Amino acid sequence: MFGTEFRPLDFDSVIGLDNIKDILSSALTKGMIDPAYLFVGSLSSGKTTLARIFARSILCQYRKENSSPCNECSSCLSFLKDRNPGYIEIDAANNSSKDKIQELFESLRYESVSNFRIVLFDECHNLSKEAKDALLKHTEDPIENVVFLFCTTEVDKMPGTLRSRCIEIQLNQPTEEDIYNKLVSICKSKSLNYDEDAIHNLARSSGRYYRFAENKLRAVSYLGDITVENVDKVSPVYMEQVCELLVMLSYDLPEALKISDFLISRVNVKVIYESILKVIVDAIKITTDITTGSPSYNASVKKVAQQYGSALYEMLTYIISKNRFTDVTMLQSDILVMHYKFLRDQFAPKNPVNNKQPVSEKEENKKPNRKTDAASSLNEIAHLPGWKKEDAVREIMRKKRSERKDGRVDEKFSDQCGPEVEEKTPQSSRRSISPEEFRKSLGGKANERKV
Repeated sequence: MFGTEFRPLDFDSVIGLDNIKDILSSALTKGMIDPAYLFVGSLSSGKTTLARIFARSILCQYRKENSSPCNECSSCLSFLKDRNPGYIEIDAANNSSKDKIQELFESLRYESVSNFRIVLFDECHNLSKEAKDALLKHTEDPIENVVFLFCTTEVDKMPGTLRSRCIEIQLNQPTEEDIYNKLVSICKSKSLNYDEDAIHNLARSSGRYYRFAENKLRAVSYLGDITVENVDKVSPVYMEQVCELLVMLSYDLPEALKISDFLISRVNVKVIYESILKVIVDAIKITTDITTGSPSYNASVKKVAQQYGSALYEMLTYIISKNRFTDVTMLQSDILVMHYKFLRDQFAPKNPVNNKQPVSEKEENKKPNRKTDAASSLNEIAHLPGWKKEDAVREIMRKKRSERKDGRVDEKFSDQCGPEVEEKTPQSSRRSISPEEFRKSLGGKANERKV
């Protein structure tokens, strides 16, 4: 397994996490070793690996200039063979009882041949409440030259009182670029021929987890060279199809539904929603000259950005509220709704594209539209949201009807935009009359009736 074979053995071989490496190496250089450290991070972010490197550096007899372990002295060699008397690693899932913790502290009272004794608790959130309370008592009064290293993916399950007694080390999840660099280094070490697009696809399909990417690379290596075709056999990536789906969605509904049926037959619906979100985010990035992934993927994302324009933000808002669904019918319904929104121009880019053809087939230079002032106003409000656009269009049409002399045209616009409302005189501008004038007006009308 590449995940275990290429596990980092010193700080130099750890990709990324420069701030964490600086903190740990500075503590080793200055001899400021605290009694407890808490390594927090997501799955496969390198918590246990970094904690082991730190522990091996503490016990190392001949550290390197950057305080990394030499991996050649007797302490390092015995550590790598799990025989170092100064190091104890405990799987918290199988040793979570209070009695196990008590036995551990009894053994720590005896002297050791090494200067430090280090205890590493892997997945420490699995410890029982009694065991955590026992650890809290002993970390409050630390034993001399004993260092506790806690590793967890669920730091919220750790008591706040115990966390407050630890130096907390927060590990960030690796980026796709970090995973790409790690896979390239493995290919070079194993003399594997590889395509950059294939490595990018592996990094993208790994969910930003080192271990998953390394294991998938191992599986692809069974087939020979690391090519896009071999990667698709082991871990298919359909980001190109998702980009095509979004492009077709704005003007070719049958083709968009065909692509969605293909994706549904290959991957989980929730994965499709997440892929659509990623493409939209990458399309927004590419408008600011930020590229991610392979050149072919960037080209596909650029087409999406050109097709949607500023409507990418409205699409992003719409999909964010939908990506929690995993139902096939819900995805197909969303495709129909989004296509309908394009027809109604509710997803309105600042530079609207022709919905009859792809962006690549449009003419770059268009003649300026020299119509009436009302038509120019319609072009100016094309980028407004749907509800604001409707009010603006209604106002323009009302002014346009007032200028028309053809009653049939007025009737046509009245049917589409509603009846024209007569402006009423404000109450404050009406002239008040005296009671005498009011009675005279009534008297005149009464005389007219008598006659």
